Amino acid sequence: MTRSLHRLAALAGAAVLVPLLTSCALLPSPEGDPGGDAEATGPGVADVFVLVEGDCFDDSESGVVEDVLQLDCGEPHDYEVYESFTLGTGSFDEAFPGKAEVVSSADEGCIAAFEPFVGIGYESSIYEITHLVPTVESWSNASDREVLCLVHDPSGKTTGTLAGAGI
Repeated sequence: MTRSLHRLAALAGAAVLVPLLTSCALLPSPEGDPGGDAEATGPGVADVFVLVEGDCFDDSESGVVEDVLQLDCGEPHDYEVYESFTLGTGSFDEAFPGKAEVVSSADEGCIAAFEPFVGIGYESSIYEITHLVPTVESWSNASDREVLCLVHDPSGKTTGTLAGAGI
């Protein structure tokens, strides 16, 4: 199963979507979490489906990614999970609605959650948004409807949380 990681970049006040990476999942847990029995245990290699809000990780691979290097946010890291949400009802209850619709819904949700987290509007921030979204495989085979919103500094690693950074 796969999930897609996409980046939104603030350019001249407009958000531009650029595909970045894809990632893979294992089996669904009884609660519907595609991460199965895996638990986030802090620093170390983690399945992408165990990531939750407040987790930080490195991921420099391109292409298919099954695991990420989860780090304590106090250590230099590439990404921080700042929001997670489940895609809504309607077309999201049935067959996979298509990559464009899933990515568009993720864009909207992640942009809406950005200012309350960072403390400044996305268009005015130096930070970029990335998100993990379901693919047709994870949607169909693991009932995956979760979006993870990630924030990162395009100029390099950050240390500590970006909550309330205001830039």
